[in-house]
Order: sequence, then C-alpha cells, then structure tokens
Amino acid sequence: NIKPLTLNSCDIINRLTTMEFDYINGGEHGINFIAEDVEKINPLLVAYDDKGRPHSINEHMILALAVDCIKKLK
Repeated sequence: NIKPLTLNSCDIINRLTTMEFDYINGGEHGINFIAEDVEKINPLLVAYDDKGRPHSINEHMILALAVDCIKKLK
C-alpha cells in the first residue's frame, strides 16, 4: 500500500531534540536522538527490542520526514 505522506513532517522534525551522549557499551561519544523521546513523538520512528522496549531510531524514516519538511519550506 503506497500513498503520499499524510503526517505533518515539519511538526515532527521540529519536535525532535538532538542530543550528545556517551554510549554505555564502548564509551563512544555520539550525536543522535534518544529512542524513548522519539517514541513519544511518533512510535513509527523507533525500532523495538524483543521485549517491546525502544531500542534504536529508524533513521531512514526521519530522513524521509526531513526531506519532506525541507521541500515544504520553499
């Protein structure tokens, strides 16, 4: 089922908060969104672990929303 986006992409993008953090495993420094925070905005943007907890960000979906939002700004 393919159809044009009906979500308000700019609203979603504007509600995301970019964070700096150190990963618990490995100690690497990162910049991204926090899955638990993103889940509150739109659960489709988050991947879940086998226990149903937010595990990671579906970055490809956030990219698609960002592109749609940028296109609306012209």
